Amino acid sequence: MPHMFGRAKPSSLPYPKASPQGMAARWLQWAASIPAWRTPLGDRAEYYGTNQPKDVWFLAGQFGGAGDDPENFRRVTVPAGRPIFLPIWWAFGTDEAPKSRPADAGVAYAALENDEEIDLPILEVVCHRKFTVNGVFGNPITTTGRAREVWMWANCVLLTGLTPGRHRLITSRAHVSEERPDAAAFVYLITIRD
Repeated sequence: MPHMFGRAKPSSLPYPKASPQGMAARWLQWAASIPAWRTPLGDRAEYYGTNQPKDVWFLAGQFGGAGDDPENFRRVTVPAGRPIFLPIWWAFGTDEAPKSRPADAGVAYAALENDEEIDLPILEVVCHRKFTVNGVFGNPITTTGRAREVWMWANCVLLTGLTPGRHRLITSRAHVSEERPDAAAFVYLITIRD
């Protein structure tokens, strides 16, 4: 039976939940568990805490545009001790899974800027074994409350060990193809709170 409203039940995964593939798949499940009118994917700051799991904090990416903040700042408070996971550039589908980077994928960049700017490693994650996404009706990922078997590819950032206080995460993504010239940069103003 489709999930019309409320919270979609997470499905089991073919990956360990703390692995890069597990985190990426769980992020997609999380994003589909929230209806479009309450999603943090549109940069609605009041919804950043919606349906967050207890062992990781998912940052919301965006489909493009500035959202609520014309300067592309995203302000979020995260409980201390949780790793933070964010796909900067991602794709998913129900067809045959790619074995590596999709042909139309772009490049991603991330840096943590506190007293100095530190470039962060970008994890390229390929979830070639399909997993189930149980979304709620009207979610921004699958739009349906019906379960979907999907693959996922993503360029991600995983932050661990951030100390209590304020941190500035800078992310950007861009197509490298002249046929699809688009780019986006976002700044996450993260407060780690005890």
